[in-house]
Amino acid sequence: MQQGFGITNYENEKPFISTYGMSSCIGIVGYSEKYKLAFILHLDNKNIIFDKNMGKIYFNIRKAIKNNSDGIILNTQLFGAFQMYNQEFVNYIYSQINKYNNYYKNLECPIKINIIKNNIGTSNNSSSICINTINGKLYKYDPRKGNLNTVNTKMRMFELRILSNLYTNQPNLYIDYKI
Repeated sequence: MQQGFGITNYENEKPFISTYGMSSCIGIVGYSEKYKLAFILHLDNKNIIFDKNMGKIYFNIRKAIKNNSDGIILNTQLFGAFQMYNQEFVNYIYSQINKYNNYYKNLECPIKINIIKNNIGTSNNSSSICINTINGKLYKYDPRKGNLNTVNTKMRMFELRILSNLYTNQPNLYIDYKI
């Protein structure tokens, strides 16, 4: 979803990761052949890739490879931005990734996000993208054509998402029935 970040690998119960609806947003899709690990970051504005969020991304990548001292290189591609394409935004993405690559290259577990291809404005671009961590294959898809794209299914999925986001180990319920 917008402003979302996800990471998975081939051992996960769900080895595919995807995002959709990037008509004006930019998606960053990264993959490590060595670790069969992928991430997707769905950006709708420059404020998403400021220091705190970029730090979380690198931290979660590091955690996913169990702080392996060999480090990790993730070959990355950009997608989306069909509407309101902004080269300044793309340049900012490159600068932030370069900034964090420089910082993380000297740590015990080096991480490098290597942008190998900018698909924006090319025939390879897509507003919806999925990656298979087992083999690194990328897939374009149209979520509107799937059999889960019915009003009832969407509503049920929305309800489940709300319920799962509300779940905590110790919920605090404040009910006030004052009349």
